[in-house]
Amino acid sequence: MELTTYNVYRDGKKIKSGLTEKTFTDTGLTPNTEYTYQVSAENSVGESELSDPIRVKTTYSEPTAVDISPKTNNLEVGATRNLSAAVTPATARQTVTWSSSDTKIATIDANGKVTAVAAGTATVTAASTEKTSIKGTSTVNVTEPEPPPEGEG
Repeated sequence: MELTTYNVYRDGKKIKSGLTEKTFTDTGLTPNTEYTYQVSAENSVGESELSDPIRVKTTYSEPTAVDISPKTNNLEVGATRNLSAAVTPATARQTVTWSSSDTKIATIDANGKVTAVAAGTATVTAASTEKTSIKGTSTVNVTEPEPPPEGEG
């Protein structure tokens, strides 16, 4: 009986040949990345055409940190500012849940837009949606607007 072996291609490059099993585990892949695999069979006659491509996307990395920018926000009552959150590593899912330590002073919406409500200080937190213990914080200092000088005009 003639021996048939299998070759595995990742993104058009042969990464394994001479396989006798019909299963193969690829290693050393980058998280949150899409790869295309194809397989061929090989025997004494030669190598078959490549199979139809199979697309595989690797999972996200585990989040290790959340960094909010800007870290300190000095706003007058009624002002708004958009904050951004970056999850580390970059291959982790970049989604966070926003919250404010005191919504009477500052509120924050689901997109990171902070609104100054009343004078005081609040801490805004962005927590990774994948691992809620991984979070970053930002300070919001809210002041009353200065009244316009009297006698102008």
